[in-house]
Amino acid sequence: MLHLQRRAINCAYGKNRSVSVVSGKRPLIIIGMLLASLLLMGVLGWQSWRLQQSNDVAAESVLREYGTLVADEYGRRITSELGYRGYYQLIAKIGELPDAVAMKAALSQFPELTELASGFFVLDERGLQTDSIPQTPALAELLRSIYAQLAGGDGPFHSLTTDPGGVQLIYATGPAPSGGKRIYGFAVAHSGIAYYMQRAFDSGPLLPPSLAGGRVGNELLFLEVTNPAGDILFETNRQFDSNLTISKLLGDDYQGILDGYQVRVSVDPDSAAILLIGGLPESRLPLLFAVMIIMMIMTSSAIWLFRREQAVMHMRSDFVSQVSHELRTPLTQIRMFAETLLLDRARTNEESRRCLEIIDRESRRLSHLVENVLRFSKISDTTRVDRHSQLLEPIVRDVCETMEANANGATIAVASADERVEANIDADAVHQILMNIIDNAIKFGPKEQQVMVSLSRKGESARISVEDQGPGIPEGERDNVWNAYYRLKRESDTAISGTGIGLSVVRELVEAMEGRYWIDAPNGGTRINIDFQT
Repeated sequence: MLHLQRRAINCAYGKNRSVSVVSGKRPLIIIGMLLASLLLMGVLGWQSWRLQQSNDVAAESVLREYGTLVADEYGRRITSELGYRGYYQLIAKIGELPDAVAMKAALSQFPELTELASGFFVLDERGLQTDSIPQTPALAELLRSIYAQLAGGDGPFHSLTTDPGGVQLIYATGPAPSGGKRIYGFAVAHSGIAYYMQRAFDSGPLLPPSLAGGRVGNELLFLEVTNPAGDILFETNRQFDSNLTISKLLGDDYQGILDGYQVRVSVDPDSAAILLIGGLPESRLPLLFAVMIIMMIMTSSAIWLFRREQAVMHMRSDFVSQVSHELRTPLTQIRMFAETLLLDRARTNEESRRCLEIIDRESRRLSHLVENVLRFSKISDTTRVDRHSQLLEPIVRDVCETMEANANGATIAVASADERVEANIDADAVHQILMNIIDNAIKFGPKEQQVMVSLSRKGESARISVEDQGPGIPEGERDNVWNAYYRLKRESDTAISGTGIGLSVVRELVEAMEGRYWIDAPNGGTRINIDFQT
């Protein structure tokens, strides 16, 4: 019979073990699914980010293309304005004057051309004449070379620069008043060029009105023009200068009057939505990132809660195992000594009485364990107590006498007890509190120790203290021992049994009666103090 029972137990254990293995894999599967969901969300976010990048690149490309279009249009306009309305008009005015001095004197008659020239020169058979232009050897040699060859090509005038970054000269060739040939012209004043550049900018939209319905005008364009020396001659709307700015050399169109000049252009980045056909796709990245953050928080919370639930389930499983073991021990004792009496195996009256005492002791122990479990099962709900003012001394002595029978070699003594101390308490709850504290003192202390219980009045409170002679509780763990299932690190590998809920029941009952609880160790060991309101 016993053999069959063992086989049944082993089969049940094997079945439970297989179920436990399956249950152990399930949390990993769930966590894996949560992490996979988070990963998929990350992939979606990455793809959306790449899409947004692609949209941004397309928008930047379009803005640069329009910037190039503006640069080309502005180059055409400034060449026309400066070449025809500026240089050509001035060359035509001075072409019939005999010398450089007369050219400068006549210039005052044409206010719009006054700022365009900084000096004049004439080179004919009489030699080189200048006004307000320094006659450097390089300038004289350059002009004589042109005079000797009558170089310059076709066109009403020509442009040259004495040296890189030097003076720019506009000249023309023709017959001298006294006969023969001559070269004449003027040195360009950059301050006068700015006037024509502004006119070119103000003469109309640089972007065709057909683009964006004319809603992107010159006021949304950054434009800057520099001469070969790098000096800024003209600029407007500096606030739109960005990483989308394009640079373009104006080239040698119109006799090279702008050769070496550079124009920089950019379009207001905010106008991309207007210029792009169909508009710039609205960015969903902020919303997506917000959803991703919420998803990450929710997933992390779910994993944390799941792991915590798994830990609670594990603790509950251990609790059931511990309770089963704790209940089995007194039941075995009760059954064994009851059978001894039933089978008349007790040889003397003293042995019979001893059996009855053990049955009584173990039944009390069993009642205490059951009461603890029942109390603990109600902790999740609101703990209810029936409080009224009553004396504490009878309760303390009754508990000490009861626990003395289960002391396992220890001595339970009332060190001092004020018989007049009353408190607003629930007697059954106080009874359970003291039994749990003393039971822990017996269980974790030395076998022959003395557990001292005292009762006294402390101001407006009634204090019960239970002090043992055990190894004590480290100060860093004194707050944790009140939590359910908590065990000291030094006891995690010991064979001391227990349900792990005793002090958590104490905490809940004390708090329900609006009392205080704490642990100290004035004389070594452990002293647990409970204060109740009087």
